[in-house]
Amino acid sequence: NGNGWKLDHGNSAGVLNAADGFSLDEALNEEAPLVTVVIVSSHEEIVRSELHSGVTDFGVFIGDVDLSQYGRISLKERNRWGLLTRRGGELSGKTSVHPEDLLRGPLVASLQASQNNELLSWLGKHAQEIRVAAHFNLLYNAYLLAEAGVGSVLALEGIINPEPKSNLVWLPLEPELSAGVSVAWVKDRIMTPAAERLLELLREEQAA
Repeated sequence: NGNGWKLDHGNSAGVLNAADGFSLDEALNEEAPLVTVVIVSSHEEIVRSELHSGVTDFGVFIGDVDLSQYGRISLKERNRWGLLTRRGGELSGKTSVHPEDLLRGPLVASLQASQNNELLSWLGKHAQEIRVAAHFNLLYNAYLLAEAGVGSVLALEGIINPEPKSNLVWLPLEPELSAGVSVAWVKDRIMTPAAERLLELLREEQAA
């Protein structure tokens, strides 16, 4: 309806910036306090499906994906890939993670990460050697698996920051690998007034 907008996204800190960091939610609330914002985390196929069905107004996509059929804005924000791992585990004492380090134990990864061309290219010859113990949709579920010792989690920086007392630590990949973030919408679809205003604010923010 005209009193809200919905955004579907993958797991990315850039998405949190898209909801909070680019100040759109706050700006929109100041202009129209009755507007309701709904933010849903999903993997890429579901985001595309909900965009096409009209269930969601905007989708946020991570990395190098084909968005030629959509209107899109590429955000300035980029997210670094890294590994969420146990402090006393196989990588204890390391400050970064190299491709061969991922062979030391089982991994937990999203389906999207497992099919990410940039990540597979970074892994190089080791891509076929790594062992994925589990796949996940929501990173918080993977966080729990990592705490339980099921495996280390391939994760973008900033999605879940380990608590100071946590047994987990996030280590960046080396060489550094980062992912771009894009906001997309269905071309030529009539938007609600709230969604139109959100898009205006987003364009202004990215042009600044």
